[in-house]
Amino acid sequence: MKETTYYIAEKVVGFKTTRRHRYPGPVPEEAIKSPEQAKELVKTLMAPMFKDAPYEEFWSIALNSAHAILGIYKVSNGTVDQASVSLRKVIKFLLDMNAVATIVCHQHPGGNLEFSRQDRQLTADMKDMLEKAVDIKLIDHLLFAGDRSVSMQEIGLLP
Repeated sequence: MKETTYYIAEKVVGFKTTRRHRYPGPVPEEAIKSPEQAKELVKTLMAPMFKDAPYEEFWSIALNSAHAILGIYKVSNGTVDQASVSLRKVIKFLLDMNAVATIVCHQHPGGNLEFSRQDRQLTADMKDMLEKAVDIKLIDHLLFAGDRSVSMQEIGLLP
């Protein structure tokens, strides 16, 4: 049986030690109260990691019922213009963390700050699957391109 490790700040949860999906810094404990706060908090956490990444990376952030961060998990490494995201891996991570909500994010290394058709479809599928199958709310999907970011919630793409 393959074991997975999730990182919460510097504490390891799980059995197998690996750096593959490691989030390297301290995770704030404050609850997320608004889309603007979510965007700023995730930008603070993830922008340094995305800034010089040559390939797309897709991350999920697990939240508890107060919308405080439980854990951060790199779901996939992609190519220069796409990341293949397994909804199964996202769901497993969120269930393992006992999350009630999530924020997902990824970056476009090429600098395009628009959600692609595939990004929008993935988000719609993920929202539907999470909320109907496992009762986990998708709070937002954030996209980073260089030092800029955009929120699906803020621009009305996430009902």
